[in-house]
Amino acid sequence: AAMWGTAAALGALAVWRLVDSAEKRQAHSVPLMLLLANRSLLLGRPEEARNYATQAYLQRPQPPADKEALGLMLTSLDGPAALELAGDLESVLPPGAAARLYFAIADRFSAETELFALERSSALDPQPGTLARLGELGSGEAAARSYRQALERAPFLPTAIEGVVSSSTHAAALRALDEAWQKLSQDPLVVEESRHGRVLLPIC
Repeated sequence: AAMWGTAAALGALAVWRLVDSAEKRQAHSVPLMLLLANRSLLLGRPEEARNYATQAYLQRPQPPADKEALGLMLTSLDGPAALELAGDLESVLPPGAAARLYFAIADRFSAETELFALERSSALDPQPGTLARLGELGSGEAAARSYRQALERAPFLPTAIEGVVSSSTHAAALRALDEAWQKLSQDPLVVEESRHGRVLLPIC
């Protein structure tokens, strides 16, 4: 495996050196960094693998390479170390990319690490799924607020709808659901579907 990894890495490096433009070279360097990260992992060098994966994520923190890079970045780290890594990178990453890093940490760890990572992720880029997860972990008004914020951003999200109903008072839940319906009723796709009888909008 190590011999194959070395040959593949050298081949990828040779191709990368032949690329004639900075833009194309950057596009090739991300898979190269991920290849080297996987090779380092096979050789039992998790820190080296993490460095390569971090370089890949910093260069292109979006799909499809981001999922593999995030997994390799968190290899062999415990919760506190993963949060420290995210904190170090937060200032050099776009908010959405830093938020995805924190969300990946929340997916991998539990308890205080999961909660803190979700809070940082939602603060940087408040995605509906992140807010709904915060609602599931929270209680009382904090949970209800997270579910309402998720519903405001995604009126169709089942976990947000269920969370609002289960965590809010009757009046607050009804108000939040009415606001969600109002937003949905203005969506051109929903309006078109309602014309064909496939969506039944409420009579207010």
